[in-house]
Amino acid sequence: MTPPSDTPCDASSEDATEATPPGFEADVKPLFRPFDHTSMINNGLDLWSYDDVKTNATAIYEQVSTGNMPCDEPWTPDKVATFKAWMDGGYLA
Repeated sequence: MTPPSDTPCDASSEDATEATPPGFEADVKPLFRPFDHTSMINNGLDLWSYDDVKTNATAIYEQVSTGNMPCDEPWTPDKVATFKAWMDGGYLA
């Protein structure tokens, strides 16, 4: 039996929805460990604050993408990519 003509038989690429960019609360904030938060808040940057991280995103990205931050254990490429996607996606909260 064949499907009715108005029912698609397979999903096409134009039917696929684009992935939602990462959000701060769900995807970016968890990248920062309590140790990172404490270390940086003592230097005037609250890594668990959307506004602070958004304001300093370029500088943070430069540090994590070159392995300079965090000081004890550089981020994996996946973590760096998540942060960059958050920036490129419009800094979703």
